Amino acid sequence: YGRSPSAYEIYTAFTQAAKSFIPRSCAIFDINKEIMVLSYKEKYPPVMKTIRFFSVFIFGFLIAAMLYGHMNYLLPKKPDLASSYALPDKFIPLVAPVYAAIGEARMLGSYATFSGTLRATQFIDNSNNSYFLDPNATGTSLNVAGSLIANNLVISDNTSRGSCPTGYILVPGSTTFGTKDFCVMKYAAQQDANKNPTSAAGGTSWVSIDWYEAKAACQRAGAHLITNAEWMTIARNIEATKINDLDNSSHYANGHANNNPGSALTAATDPVVTGCNLTAALSDASNAWSSTCQLRGTNGNTSDYGYSGTNSNYSSALSYQASGTATKSELRVAVLSNGQTIHDFAGNVWQWSDWQCTNGGPWYYTAAWLDWNNGNLTGYDAYAGGSLTHTSANGIGQYYGCSASGNAAIRGGDWSSGAIAEPFPLALDYAPSFVLGSVGFRCAM
Repeated sequence: YGRSPSAYEIYTAFTQAAKSFIPRSCAIFDINKEIMVLSYKEKYPPVMKTIRFFSVFIFGFLIAAMLYGHMNYLLPKKPDLASSYALPDKFIPLVAPVYAAIGEARMLGSYATFSGTLRATQFIDNSNNSYFLDPNATGTSLNVAGSLIANNLVISDNTSRGSCPTGYILVPGSTTFGTKDFCVMKYAAQQDANKNPTSAAGGTSWVSIDWYEAKAACQRAGAHLITNAEWMTIARNIEATKINDLDNSSHYANGHANNNPGSALTAATDPVVTGCNLTAALSDASNAWSSTCQLRGTNGNTSDYGYSGTNSNYSSALSYQASGTATKSELRVAVLSNGQTIHDFAGNVWQWSDWQCTNGGPWYYTAAWLDWNNGNLTGYDAYAGGSLTHTSANGIGQYYGCSASGNAAIRGGDWSSGAIAEPFPLALDYAPSFVLGSVGFRCAM
């Protein structure tokens, strides 16, 4: 400066120089033997500002990613399905007790072990968006060493069940319909005090319910409305299990379908069939009434187990029409190939099935009931009907076509259906909002 600079000039010169060099926090100058300390905010050149910005951004991103990954193990996240939650595939807490309260457990990996208590409304296999639980750990599996508390535990068609809850029976799967072993209600659904579906002897079928509410009710019970594939798996099993042939001439029961009485009956007591010969017709001597083969009733059993409530017994005249008289075809119980019994799968009340039709599509429509061997129904037996060698005279039911797109299927027949009833009848002429006192439903899982 050519003179002693002022303190301000020293400060100005210093700060300008500092902008071009590595920043310092302070500097000390000796002026006239006095000490002056200049302090200022740390300054960065533009390139340093850029480096600092990206460094902070990258560091923050890494911290966020680490937190997100960690939280995946602890908290549920919202998946792509509505009203549900998911667990990541690495959710494998190995220390007990651990408890998780979630809406849906979604397993993405091939195997997971849970050692505590897992509460879930649904289990979903992300590999094919299907509901699953594989208790034998043969495929994608969830092993629960503690308690499994589920509100909606649904078994998909790519897994098998080993046992069923109270009120349900185990149904052998079918390769024809793509089902593995599954559970179904032994009786048509009944309503408990909390408006949830149950299945037990002595109950009255839950009717006057539309298709939508039937689906929702089954979900509240931890199940789902029976699908067409499941219905057909059961119906074909009944047809193929010889004891359901009443007289060794391919005649099957219509259930309570003769309009006598003209109302639905309560769920009957389950007959003992452990001593029955499932490979022989019901008329065979090996299936005569005994304490271990009660299907035919008679012999002083006033309840007449297999007919229960229809004032019928096996010695009555054989008839397959709604004559208003007691007949053999009023048998309300069918036996599956594994010895399980199912009630009112034919007759008593119609039952919603979880599928809808398209008018003008593959489902032929005419305003009339048709036998399954009708020429217009070629190939339908492979999806919805019985053997083409049988007609309603054999007790396999009839078909009523799709009158409007979106109609929901009802199956089985009711107390007045007569020859229409049996496991295979199908009506596609009711909208899903339809409500009638003779239409109920059945849940499966």
